[in-house]
Amino acid sequence: LTKGVVIRPSEVGVLASLGRSTAMVIRRPVVAILATGDELVDINQPLPLGKIYDSNTYSLAALVMRYGGIPRILG
Repeated sequence: LTKGVVIRPSEVGVLASLGRSTAMVIRRPVVAILATGDELVDINQPLPLGKIYDSNTYSLAALVMRYGGIPRILG
């Protein structure tokens, strides 16, 4: 396996076929996401006049996951 490969079931099989029970890996990064602003409303709430839905939190979380990270939404 080359550096940077995500270890999925097929890669585990390759390691096992080579007699390897361990592999050096890098932990997935945990990324904190904190949206601020009095105008923001959660998407699961009714939208009052003069407010906007907090869409950036969800966009950022999706990007973090796309690139292998673990998003932690703090608010």
